[in-house]
Amino acid sequence: LLTGKVVLVTAAAGTGIGSSVARRALAEGADVVVSDYHERRLGETRDQLAELGLGRVEAVVCDVTSTAAVDALITDTVTAMGRLDVLVNNAAARNFASLADADASEWQSVVAVNLIGTAHFCKAALPALRQSAKGSIVNVSSCYAVTGRKGMGIYDATKAGVLALTRTLA
Repeated sequence: LLTGKVVLVTAAAGTGIGSSVARRALAEGADVVVSDYHERRLGETRDQLAELGLGRVEAVVCDVTSTAAVDALITDTVTAMGRLDVLVNNAAARNFASLADADASEWQSVVAVNLIGTAHFCKAALPALRQSAKGSIVNVSSCYAVTGRKGMGIYDATKAGVLALTRTLA
């Protein structure tokens, strides 16, 4: 399915969704760029993925809230890998404050990662994805984007925003 494709996965350090997506992309024949802001954990993930011997693996530390860092990551990916075919926006921040108690800085920090970071990655990647002719964006949201829950209102609201962003991009 992904033979010859280049897949970029954000928030790929550790053992969560991002590294699992990267592992699956490699198994399906892709070359993979993994990104995260946790440098040590990202290096460990890169090494584990490379040990599989399935495809080329690059790792780039990136803070998704920095537009300059996001732009550089997309440019560096295309330069190093020759193309970009799939973007997986997996980065997310959580906050457990109740909506009644959350202050503006709590909202701003989660919105910066979950919604603005995702939106900027989409914008930055679109030219390269269009050049690939069959580019894809996978925005990771949450089932709670449509139902909500106590204690996770900021997170759930931003994930609802990601759904709206995805629909609009489509």
